Amino acid sequence: MVNSENSDSLENTAPEVEREKPRFELVLVRACVVSMWADGTMAASERDSLSQIIASVVRTQRERDDLRQLAMQDLNRHQVLQEVEQLEPTERLHLFDRCFDILKSDHKIKRLELRFLQVLRKSCGVGYWAFQKSIFRLIPLYRRVLLTLLAVALVATALMWRPYQSVPIFLPQEADFHPQLLIPPAPQDLPILESEELFQTIRRSVVTVHVLVDGQRVAHGSGAVIGIDAGRSSYFVVTNRHVIYHLVEEGQTLSFEAEFENGARFEAILDYYSRPHDLALLSVVGTPLWAQVVALAKREELSVGQPVYALGSPVGLRHTFTSGVISALRSNSIQTDATVHSGSSGGPLIDERGLVCGVVTSTHITKDFSFALYADAILEMLEARQNAPPQEESEAVHSK
Repeated sequence: MVNSENSDSLENTAPEVEREKPRFELVLVRACVVSMWADGTMAASERDSLSQIIASVVRTQRERDDLRQLAMQDLNRHQVLQEVEQLEPTERLHLFDRCFDILKSDHKIKRLELRFLQVLRKSCGVGYWAFQKSIFRLIPLYRRVLLTLLAVALVATALMWRPYQSVPIFLPQEADFHPQLLIPPAPQDLPILESEELFQTIRRSVVTVHVLVDGQRVAHGSGAVIGIDAGRSSYFVVTNRHVIYHLVEEGQTLSFEAEFENGARFEAILDYYSRPHDLALLSVVGTPLWAQVVALAKREELSVGQPVYALGSPVGLRHTFTSGVISALRSNSIQTDATVHSGSSGGPLIDERGLVCGVVTSTHITKDFSFALYADAILEMLEARQNAPPQEESEAVHSK
């Protein structure tokens, strides 16, 4: 059960919201726009193809203008792929074909475009060999590479003559038991702090999350201490789900570490991850007494133009503190111009009072602005954690 020190009910702070099925035409255009910018440039032929697709799914000029405007709102690759996965199977296949048509309109597919198509293929349920067949026909260089690899594989098979064995892949496993978690209430009438004082106040609440395979660090992200267990023996760190998701082979051990402000590192255990949001909760045992729990600021307290600050470990640079403003309050995320980069994922976005108003989750392809999930999503995750049934056997995976 989740409690707060002022005994506020979590049910009152995070009501259940019914989510509507995304409109196919809107998701189609958004996915096409993301595809078009996969390599950071937009060719004239790609722009013309996108215009033709928009014209094919609208009936009036007003609907065309509305669709263009809606398609650009909150446009980030991670969210668009989530919207794609909610479509019907036939809609996803049609969407993939249209995105593929845009990228091949200039008769060439660049490396970054090919990488994006690989990701989109999985979200749309397109078979691996069907995809390879389409690429094989389109890219002469890719054909030569594939034929070379095929020849090498045939020679190796002939020499070794060993039957192929598939390698099982495992993802992190949640804890079987979720202890009672306490989150602090947001104090009333908090003062506005200067940036230096704000950094000194929040620095002990921010951690670097390391992902280890067989004890070796392979990736990292950021996180914030948002709760403590009832026995005050473990702290709970919120981060992004994509930070802790890492594929490993059978026999390998996947584990996590939380590195605090003074460089101390402690083992972190995956306690729970959110199904609808890109969030995960880590339990850290043995953290020092000076680790501070930070309170949350809900969406209703935010406004466009309000100063915000991002903390984390972009490209491995710990204790990085950047400033910006709220550029827009999108439907599912905060848009800000505070600078973030790879490694900032999962770090807190805080307001001038030192409260966490969001969790940094992605950057726009132009790198001019970024997105953070609302702190309300953390409360939704904690409520789902409280009501979560025992983990099913089909979900069981291996990690430390």
